[in-house]
Amino acid sequence: MRKKDMRIERTQSSIKRAFLSLLETENYGKITIQDIADEAMINRNTFYLHYKDKDVLLKSIIDENMDLIDEHLDFKLSNDTKEDEIIILEKIAEALLKYRYFLKVMFSCTENKYFLERFDNSISKSIIGNHSFHFDNLDREYRETQMAFIISGSVGLIKYIASRGTTMNATQIAEMLYSLFFRPSKPETVGE
Repeated sequence: MRKKDMRIERTQSSIKRAFLSLLETENYGKITIQDIADEAMINRNTFYLHYKDKDVLLKSIIDENMDLIDEHLDFKLSNDTKEDEIIILEKIAEALLKYRYFLKVMFSCTENKYFLERFDNSISKSIIGNHSFHFDNLDREYRETQMAFIISGSVGLIKYIASRGTTMNATQIAEMLYSLFFRPSKPETVGE
């Protein structure tokens, strides 16, 4: 029974790798099941034993990888200090570097609203779940606007680094994000 399980895992892994490889160079809409089967060195029937269609395959790849990213970002900090803020950003940067290939391919796939929603939610939960001390003394609207900016900027930077690469390590990325986003006070001109 275990051999069958291993064969299934290997076949599914091969199909997923083949599909990601095709997504690097081809538009999602132009990729056929036959293309995936050829790249995975299987026949179409084998593909259909594992996946109903390429939409189900894509969702499976997204869910599998985003679940791993969510696990990586699932942590709580007890103190609200600058060091804790950098730890949050460092965890995000570590996930970026660890899952860069997956993120690069997903960000390049234009018909991928499901991935973008899942990714935004993961980053939002990580940042908002470890609420920044910098926002505690700000009014609700300003705090929400600043958080939206930080989350959007983080996602934008992750997309940029995933597609182009970087020589920075996770700590350097986190410190850069911190210096760009976290400002301890509200500007005088806002809300007056």
